[in-house]
Amino acid sequence: MGESAFYGCENLTDITTSDSVTRIDDGAFSKELTNKDKLTAGKTYTAKFTLAPFESHMFTEDTKVTLNGVEAKPTSDEFCREVEYTVNFTCKEPASSADLDGNINVTDIAMIASHIKGIKALEGDGLANADVNDDEKVNVTDIAMIAAHIKGIKAIK
Repeated sequence: MGESAFYGCENLTDITTSDSVTRIDDGAFSKELTNKDKLTAGKTYTAKFTLAPFESHMFTEDTKVTLNGVEAKPTSDEFCREVEYTVNFTCKEPASSADLDGNINVTDIAMIASHIKGIKALEGDGLANADVNDDEKVNVTDIAMIAAHIKGIKAIK
């Protein structure tokens, strides 16, 4: 792996590659994969990265790049030295953690109830995660869905 393969990717904390990956050169992922610091569960994001062929080799139009089984699309039709790719991905964590800790519990119910009553408004990712049923409203239906999940009646997908 190149020394600067992930230069500038401060938010990247772990990477796993398949056995078929034999080399990652310097600067392969030389910028942030996405411009978001926090990702909201259930939402779709676009990752951008640049690949360069090994030494004097060149990419061709039929070069296929996949990340976790999703085909990345080139952003241009020039396949010479470096090619920028994009891939869309959706966060799989439960979209109901209003406190953004990744766990679904009574704290989330309390925070959503406080928001509904006008005591303390949720903002940003916490507000987005509080909308469990994705109807663009945070209300008692969202609280009921979390409660049913906690009690084991109906899991949140």
